[in-house]
Amino acid sequence: MTCPLCGAHDTGRIGRKRYYCHECCFEWTKNSGELKIYHIGADGKVCQLKGEQALEAAVRHSQRLRFVYL
Repeated sequence: MTCPLCGAHDTGRIGRKRYYCHECCFEWTKNSGELKIYHIGADGKVCQLKGEQALEAAVRHSQRLRFVYL
């Protein structure tokens, strides 16, 4: 399974249909073709990212990767 945000292969299953990426530290669920992405807060709370929030998180993560690897 690859991460839908960063494409990393360093992912794990943490529930029946819930996954976690060790690279970008996001959780996601995939159910009937619907993808839901969750952010884990510093206090341990899990919040679902909606539409644009998920896209912004993916862009921020990809920009951070470009900065690190350039």
